[in-house]
Amino acid sequence: MGVIAKNKNQVKLYYNSKNTLGKQTYAYVQSIKRPLLGIDTAKDNITGTQWSEIAEGLNIEIAELIDKS
Repeated sequence: MGVIAKNKNQVKLYYNSKNTLGKQTYAYVQSIKRPLLGIDTAKDNITGTQWSEIAEGLNIEIAELIDKS
């Protein structure tokens, strides 16, 4: 069992409010009229375990989650 709770009726979005793409993505997901849990990585502390679980759920390496630009 992971540390991130899962709910098939809720959209869980990890985004960064300090960049344009993050703001636009959050606004777009809000428009779909489904329950939304927005987690702003600029304001909320995401643990290493959570990052690992996110990467595993996306079937990618943790390094691929990092914007290097």
